[in-house]
Amino acid sequence: SIGLQLFFSASEAVARLFGLSLVREFLSVSSLAQSIDGAQQMQVVEALYQWIKHVLTNQLSQERYLINSVATILALCVKNSFPDHWRSAFSEVIALAAHGPAGIEVAVAILEDVDTEVVIFSTDRDKDEHARNVRIKDMIRSEGIAERLLEFLLQQTMQLRPSHSELSSRCLQTLSRLVGWVDLRLIVNDSVLPVIYQSLADEALSSAACACVYELFHRGMDGLSKTRLVAQTRVLEVLGPLVRAPNLHEDGAEALGRVLDVLLQELLGVWVMCESFMDAESSGTTSGSAARAAFSPKDDRPGALVMDDQLLQQLAPEVAAMCHECVGLVIAVFSWSEGGPGGPGGDGS
Repeated sequence: SIGLQLFFSASEAVARLFGLSLVREFLSVSSLAQSIDGAQQMQVVEALYQWIKHVLTNQLSQERYLINSVATILALCVKNSFPDHWRSAFSEVIALAAHGPAGIEVAVAILEDVDTEVVIFSTDRDKDEHARNVRIKDMIRSEGIAERLLEFLLQQTMQLRPSHSELSSRCLQTLSRLVGWVDLRLIVNDSVLPVIYQSLADEALSSAACACVYELFHRGMDGLSKTRLVAQTRVLEVLGPLVRAPNLHEDGAEALGRVLDVLLQELLGVWVMCESFMDAESSGTTSGSAARAAFSPKDDRPGALVMDDQLLQQLAPEVAAMCHECVGLVIAVFSWSEGGPGGPGGDGS
């Protein structure tokens, strides 16, 4: 309350920032934030949300650090008040985009901070805070919020190019934070994945697009599902021409190298499990069941694929071919970085 009063009443920007810092520090401590009732939490939300709307609507000049601080506090309000008290939080955050690039920037800043506060794991959080974060993520997945966030970020990524390239890239980078934990079907479809792939060839968006691809294949999955994902998305076919492009730039090469690194690690991990399974099956040891469990999907859904000899015979050559192709792309990236055609110190430098 004192912090808000200082923010709204002080004439000096530094004093106003100090008021916001008091609010932020209070809400950052989970036990303190939960000590105030829902009505008090919503007073903070209402006051700061209306302030940011007023600034955006009237295009008022405000210090950037004040706007960033308000965005951080609103993200903490999402963490502490959604869904019990501020159920419309994500809809209201997205609504800020109606105020143009400045509103989009604030909305994206809030979503970035929500990811930091809710999604990213931290050992500093107690069990109650962790449980609340899990509940928020479950609500985002089950209530259609993830789909709306992806649609919003993808739309802004496309619409902001080329006039606001930096903000467009930031939207796609924020989308990458969702890729690793939302329903896979929201990413691997005819709407989202093609835009990510197209963005790989856009110099302004390539690093953010690579982050999306990295998160997609860094997801925790069993070996069989991971192999099917690589095949279904045809990611190696997409990356090949980009890696070998004569106009590949240094940042692009670095980002692509990171993607290829995780792909190769994942594929080699699948191949190791594949070998373990084959060795166990051929020797007739009891480790065969353990290898099968590690390789097969961990569910009992009707129609779910389960590793057996016939499927293994089909899969092993496919995994080997993927590993071979991925190694070739990794070598191409290393050749570029060591002065190959178009690379630093090469013919194209």
